[in-house]
Amino acid sequence: MVGSRLLQGLMVVVMVIVGSTPPPGLSSAEAKVMDDGLARGEQEAAAAVLAVLDATSQPHCTVLLLTDDATSSSLLLQELVQARTTWRLRRPAAEHQNNLTRNDLAQMVAVARQVRQRSSCTTLLVTSDDPHFLAAFAHQSRVGRLLVWSTRLLLVTRLPSSDAHLLLKRHWSYAMMNTMLLNLPPDSWPYPQCEVSSHLPHGPAGPGIIRLATWTPQDGLITRYPLFPPKYSNFHGATFPVTALILPPLWRIVEDKMANGTVVTRFSGREHFMLQTVASKLNFTVHHYRCYALGEILENIENGKVLLNALRMVLMPQVLARVDYTYMIEPASYTFCLAKPTITPQWQNLYYPLDDQVWLTLMAFLLLVPGLMYLVLYAGGDAQARRELQTHSVALEALGMLLDQDLWIRLPRADSGRVLVVSWLMLGFIMGMAYRGNLIAFLTVPKYPHRPETIEDLASTGLSSRYTQNESSFFDYFRQSQLTSFTSVAKRGSPVATVLEGLRAARHDGVAYFHERHNMELMIAQHHTMADGSSPIYVARHNVLPNFSAWMLPFDAPFKADFDRCLARIMEAGLKDKWTIEAKRESYLEIRLRRRNSLEEEEEESHVRESSSGLQPLTLTHLQGPAWLLLFGLLASGITFLVEIMLLLHHHHPRLTHRTPNTHNSRLFHQSPHPHQ
Repeated sequence: MVGSRLLQGLMVVVMVIVGSTPPPGLSSAEAKVMDDGLARGEQEAAAAVLAVLDATSQPHCTVLLLTDDATSSSLLLQELVQARTTWRLRRPAAEHQNNLTRNDLAQMVAVARQVRQRSSCTTLLVTSDDPHFLAAFAHQSRVGRLLVWSTRLLLVTRLPSSDAHLLLKRHWSYAMMNTMLLNLPPDSWPYPQCEVSSHLPHGPAGPGIIRLATWTPQDGLITRYPLFPPKYSNFHGATFPVTALILPPLWRIVEDKMANGTVVTRFSGREHFMLQTVASKLNFTVHHYRCYALGEILENIENGKVLLNALRMVLMPQVLARVDYTYMIEPASYTFCLAKPTITPQWQNLYYPLDDQVWLTLMAFLLLVPGLMYLVLYAGGDAQARRELQTHSVALEALGMLLDQDLWIRLPRADSGRVLVVSWLMLGFIMGMAYRGNLIAFLTVPKYPHRPETIEDLASTGLSSRYTQNESSFFDYFRQSQLTSFTSVAKRGSPVATVLEGLRAARHDGVAYFHERHNMELMIAQHHTMADGSSPIYVARHNVLPNFSAWMLPFDAPFKADFDRCLARIMEAGLKDKWTIEAKRESYLEIRLRRRNSLEEEEEESHVRESSSGLQPLTLTHLQGPAWLLLFGLLASGITFLVEIMLLLHHHHPRLTHRTPNTHNSRLFHQSPHPHQ
């Protein structure tokens, strides 16, 4: 509740700061000091602070003052309250100093951080002569994430120069952030001189303290270098610790064989080229720390062992809770792969070439045309046609003409009959050509079953999923998601040891394997692709996550703005896309050369021999429809044959018992419509 009340009062002050104007000068403040009769050291320190603030702060910049409420800060507090609109965060009074805990300082830092987040420009003024207080503030400001590079920190103290410089070197908030020290050493009397200095972690001569300006009552502020100087626009060749997972093709290790036979390893890939470009621009030397797991990378960034993870990572809450990120590089390329679906034998192979409406229309014509043909040929007065129609069915004649069979009856003499037969023949010819053409097309380009291309499709199939331990954070993100497709996939997920094991499971066990797209495509090309370029595994067309990916940094890294500026220029120049294409082309070319120069395994050699002609033979899958049609036809013919025998035996049983086998068989298969003639 205290923090909430402080924040409400603070926001009112911030609004007043935005509309405030710069102080008119220092003469009135110095006169007030003289009138109050305060110590001269406080007067000089306050005047020096106001001179530095006037030289560095913008008119609408928020100034926060954090003090331990010591005697040496009382005049400065009065001067700032009169000269500028200031929000003051005080340490408890001297009689309560023994009860001071870390929570008191943490509370003040938390409120100051909220002010900084809501202000476009913030200058933090910390004044104290107590080195323990200054050390505690340095620690808490980093833990509480108070400082970013755009926040200017001015330390005001009256410690000996050696102690003040040692304080700057020891603490991250003072040595690495945008911090200056204004010190009035106690041994500078009777000629007071304030020193304005800063610690450069990467100077021309290495890390060290540089004096930026001096202040004296007579000459005022005299600057030698720009105040609050940039520290990371030029690292001056300093070593910069970087880590990255070796994940080809965008980050890989290449072995070069020298003329003397020695093998030299080097880094290559798109991420390496981007890092080297940034290093060349900012003038630092990359020092690689090899890491093998995502958790190890995050831990090294948190404890400061490395300052950059130069392999892009997906921006997920599980990761962003521990580290910060650079300028976004590209959309997250996290996806899954599955075994290609195979064609199951289906009897509908003969049915697919024509649409349902076409088949229904043909059936209607087969019912209509025989009746018209019988009417025209039989009822038209053609005696020969009548005799032939008694032997051969009109329906069989119509069906035969549709299937391009020969005619059993001669064409009628009447024009109406000829027009009917010719029209039916033309229809049969056109439909037959269309059907055969579509049937060839269906056999050449088979109709494969639907395959999942998105995580929603995968969730609807109910397939299990696999992932490596480095990608467990993705499935933790899926489990915490409110999307049913993500939670459904996560419930059926289980880890595997390596990427190759996940690909084997996807190929042989019918499960989905989740991995980074570029590396997964490369591994499939290397281990699960035949010599003709075909692969039994496919990669989903769409990425799983709609997030972006970037490099990882420590929280509030002071060099983040410089790295972001370099990365933005790389993206705008199109170098990222160019290096992506080159890295993938080199990796795939290396795979092809390795296959060409090495002996193929026996299983792959047999596959090459079988498919060397490039022709795909017809299988039972393609011809199952005709096979089933033949079987049904044989079955129907057999049943009809048995029924005819039973009917014939039933009607002619007395005579059949006295005839010879030959006569019986001839009469059985050649029955005349007039048995007594």
